[in-house]
Amino acid sequence: MRNRTILMAALFFALSQTALLTDLRPVVAAESQELIRIMLEPSRFRENRSHGSAVTGGEEPLKPIVIEPAALEIDRGSLVIWVNWARGAPSVKVLFEDGNHCQDATEAPTGFGMDKGCYVTSWMPFGGTSSLRFNVPGTYTYLVEAEAPGQAPKASGQITVK
Repeated sequence: MRNRTILMAALFFALSQTALLTDLRPVVAAESQELIRIMLEPSRFRENRSHGSAVTGGEEPLKPIVIEPAALEIDRGSLVIWVNWARGAPSVKVLFEDGNHCQDATEAPTGFGMDKGCYVTSWMPFGGTSSLRFNVPGTYTYLVEAEAPGQAPKASGQITVK
């Protein structure tokens, strides 16, 4: 009888600890992840017919940034991940000019911080990522800048949270 009581107590303890350590909540659509790719458009060279070589008329022009998708509609609670696929630029950053509003509406920022009123990532190298979870419905507009000699090309994107 004593062994049976000890066995039942051990079984009850093991089951209670398993229940505490296991998250039994169902996964809902609002906990999804969305991926935004940041790329640079390939250079457009004109061919020099007399020499058979590609020229750009001086310095190579800066390549425009491409954000894919540029407009994203998500459910409240979704995590958005920006990935730098911009080959040829040393790095890129994402910034929300209305930083305080965006900071209040999001959580779990990875790579984001406040800089002069903007909610901004650090410079992300090729393959780098940053992310935010959006919890408040609304429309959020952001810019992507590429670090380049001279002028930095920019592009804008938009996230709509339902």
